[in-house]
Amino acid sequence: MVTPRSRSGRSRRCRRLLSLFYLDWSSPRCADDCASAAATAGRDVAIGGAAAKSSLGLAAAAFVASLSSFQFGYATGILNVPQRIITTDLGLDKDSISWAVVVSIWALGGLLGAQVAAVVADSRGRRPLLALSGLTCGTSGLVAFCAGTASLAAGPESVGGRSALCLLVLSRFISGGGCGMATVAAPLYLGEIATTETRGALGSLAQLSVVVAIVVAQGLAALITHHLGLHWRLVLGLPAFIGAAQLALLPLLPETPRYLLSRGLAQGGEARGEARGEARGEARGEAREALRLLRPRGGQASEAVEAELAALEQELGAGAGGGGRRGVLLLWRDSPSLRLPLLNAAAMMVGQQLSGINAVFYYSTTFFSSAGLDSPVAGTLLASAVNVLAMLASSAMMECAGRRRLLLPLGSISAVGIGGMFLSSVGVTAALIGKARASAHHEDDWSLNWLSVSFVLCFVIAFELGPGPIPWQIGAEIFPEHARAAAMSAAAALNWVCNAAVGLGFPAMSSALGSLVFLPFAAVLLLWLLFTARFTPETRGRSVDEIQVEFRRLAALGSRKPARAEGDGVPLSSIRQPQG
Repeated sequence: MVTPRSRSGRSRRCRRLLSLFYLDWSSPRCADDCASAAATAGRDVAIGGAAAKSSLGLAAAAFVASLSSFQFGYATGILNVPQRIITTDLGLDKDSISWAVVVSIWALGGLLGAQVAAVVADSRGRRPLLALSGLTCGTSGLVAFCAGTASLAAGPESVGGRSALCLLVLSRFISGGGCGMATVAAPLYLGEIATTETRGALGSLAQLSVVVAIVVAQGLAALITHHLGLHWRLVLGLPAFIGAAQLALLPLLPETPRYLLSRGLAQGGEARGEARGEARGEARGEAREALRLLRPRGGQASEAVEAELAALEQELGAGAGGGGRRGVLLLWRDSPSLRLPLLNAAAMMVGQQLSGINAVFYYSTTFFSSAGLDSPVAGTLLASAVNVLAMLASSAMMECAGRRRLLLPLGSISAVGIGGMFLSSVGVTAALIGKARASAHHEDDWSLNWLSVSFVLCFVIAFELGPGPIPWQIGAEIFPEHARAAAMSAAAALNWVCNAAVGLGFPAMSSALGSLVFLPFAAVLLLWLLFTARFTPETRGRSVDEIQVEFRRLAALGSRKPARAEGDGVPLSSIRQPQG
């Protein structure tokens, strides 16, 4: 039970955190929203309370599922620090097309993995998809270790050296396949085991695992290859152990109750007579057992489980008229009400990847070297550490502020979200232009070097305080059951296409544009900002049905007036699903 003292304490903590970024805390409505969110969070995830102690099943399931996101983050950051050493061993130039292929082939594998994910998630379940992702990422670690061994056995110009390069490319492609599945599996699983009140916290866990993994990858690479002088195959082979650990733990996890019920409804719809009732009854029993493993025990736990089970059945039954699971093109053609959610998911993924964030993650060591830092590796590690701290702040604010306010806070001047990234990219461009002019006059202004680095760090902070975690978790919130896996898979595939474009094209773009290299990213961010302000609703604390009603309201408004977020004068009760 949450006392008034604990509720007000949580509200004060949220207010202190949010006040770092918002200037309108004098608004009573904003304080009330935070207090309400704090009370809800305290009731459902009371950290340190009895509920938290009895929810070990949920914590364990979330941890094991987040290992897939950890693999994704590890693969994202692992090539940055040892880039010079690997290219030297393989006889490559760090700016060569061969190295760009090593970096970007990972995204091509991710595109394929994201497409496989939808089929596996719908036909086999969410947990088997996590297992397949872990197995694939583990295999990529073994192949990368073999690539390093081959590079040790022969010189870079020999047949063995070319074999090492081919094995490294193959390992990156396999890793991309596993990570492509992970980008669907982890948010989907976490979103479906969470309660409505904890969706934000569990949804941000996937992105938190990614940024922690980036720091771990770059820290281990710096320690093993730069300080200890050991071979890079050791750090590239680590995913094999992570995958093995995840495969060993996955049998302890339940399948998501939502998937079990939806499968029972589908099987019951195909059966006749008594078989239909038996199929649905069996699915209901399996879902009940899964909920008991994932929810607090004792007290009124049984009643809470039955109430949640009934709500899930009602929601899935209401969405049963969606015509079954279909591809995203058929969803677009046959379901006009899903077009705006699909556009939102697409805009989120395109905006996230073409914002330029992966240009920082992939090539930060090269960027910091050109910026004049004495230790570019230290600059990369600093950026990754800032990334983690910002993500921790985002996780704390997700349920207090809501998704929309973290993307574009309304009624205040904000240094976070899409707007913060846009301002930072303009700042980086201005600093790089100043540095280029100073170089043309044979001057070395260290203040411009540090100014460009500072703007890059601000860019990373703004990314993690909204645009980083929200696109991955919003798909599990805005789509009904029959469309969720297909829509999230299509969105992930689009994300991987843009990821590959940045990974492959940034070196050429940097050479062509020079100090103006961040301007295209700024243009994308501005377009994303305008789209989000107009067409993206708040999803915090709302059911799928309520969010769908809000999307229909936004679509019907046309261009008459801008959309309003939750808390901007539109009471939640006014957008409830109409009866009858």
